[in-house]
Amino acid sequence: MQDFNTRRVDGTVTSTTDSKLAKQYGIKFSREAVNLSHLQHDGIVRVLETFNTKGTHYYVMEYIDGETLDSYTSRKGGLPEREALADARAIASALDYMHSRHMLHLDLKPKNVMRQSNEAHTLKLIDFGLSKQYEASGEPESSTTIGLGTPGYAPPEQGDADDSKDFQATLDIYALGATLYKLLTGETPPKASRVLNEGLPVESLRKRGVTRETISLIQHLMQPRRIDRPQSMRDVLTMLEGNAGDVTSVEKESLEEPKPIIEPQPKATANRQAASQPNAKPQKPTGQKNPVVKYALMALVALLVAGAALWFFNQRASTNGKSNVSPIQQVTDTTLNISEWDYMRNANAPIKAKITFTGTVDKTDSLHVLPVEGIATYADGRVYQGKFENGLRSDNNAQLTLSNGDVFRGQFVEDHLEKGRYTVKEDGYYFEGTYDKNQPWTGKWYSPDGTVDSELEYGRDK
Repeated sequence: MQDFNTRRVDGTVTSTTDSKLAKQYGIKFSREAVNLSHLQHDGIVRVLETFNTKGTHYYVMEYIDGETLDSYTSRKGGLPEREALADARAIASALDYMHSRHMLHLDLKPKNVMRQSNEAHTLKLIDFGLSKQYEASGEPESSTTIGLGTPGYAPPEQGDADDSKDFQATLDIYALGATLYKLLTGETPPKASRVLNEGLPVESLRKRGVTRETISLIQHLMQPRRIDRPQSMRDVLTMLEGNAGDVTSVEKESLEEPKPIIEPQPKATANRQAASQPNAKPQKPTGQKNPVVKYALMALVALLVAGAALWFFNQRASTNGKSNVSPIQQVTDTTLNISEWDYMRNANAPIKAKITFTGTVDKTDSLHVLPVEGIATYADGRVYQGKFENGLRSDNNAQLTLSNGDVFRGQFVEDHLEKGRYTVKEDGYYFEGTYDKNQPWTGKWYSPDGTVDSELEYGRDK
């Protein structure tokens, strides 16, 4: 080894070797140091200086006061979804910058990301030992093969020497998905061979209440076939910016439709005055009434009575021979247009949706027929059975079946899950308890045989 790095095991520097291979490594090391020094991004550790002395090549990096993201995640036992997604966006931004300059990191993982101790807790990529610089044409600067990376974070093709011949952002994209998996679960991601043969296991993500959108994102980033992943880090950033975790970043109250506020009718001024002066005696009127005012009032009353009588007889004539039709009617397989607060897709505003409905509807407003109680089938395959209030799903004993076969039975309040059982068709596990933004909040996960698998409190493992 000392032939290559000019150091003995005890750390002392030896004279420069004449080995051709050692010189090649030295040249490669210096070139990579120069390439790194050209990267000026807040999310990448800065190379301050490069030099060669006594036959040894060096480069000096900025000092980062903090800890690795891996250490921080382990200490926390996994991060909240909103924080993990924010970290993923910061890392993706740094990688996108690197890729724009034709450089791959090739060893992304939480251990190679520093979390600074400053107020913003800035993240910085470190350890570019496996990074590879490419020409603008996509050809690598050097002929050396890419490193194997770290098991769990490296995609299947990273071990194939032929895959180092052209620039592939998908290598770092897979590692970013694996990094997000680790941040959310606190667990090392499965090796690429397992993902290739068995698919990505998502039980740990689901048990921690990670939204389906984020789980789908991780599955997309960690597709075994590179062609099935996003093809650029810019695409990944767009996906991350469209997924804040949530709806975890939006308060529930802001998602619910505003209810009409019925203001109490104000009491008469005289009553308020009387209430403020409970012992005050009513004052007797003084002086005589003006006869002109008296007869004017009598005439006004007569006109009001005549008008009321005319209105009554007109109404009676207009409805003569017609039967009163109740606005509540029964329909079958009828298409309705509704405004839906669709929390299952993290909508932060009501969306227009079409449902096929069988049951009772309210036709009080002919322009907006509202479902009252029955079975609603949505275009994406969801089926809701229960009651509605003002067009929103609200029932203490409703059932929602998702297109993937998962079933919720329990209480709906204004279009979102409130309390009940959610059963996962894929593996038979089910959750019983309360929900927040349609995600398990406080309760227990059970295995198919009914034994308690885990317990949640406020969305985290208890």
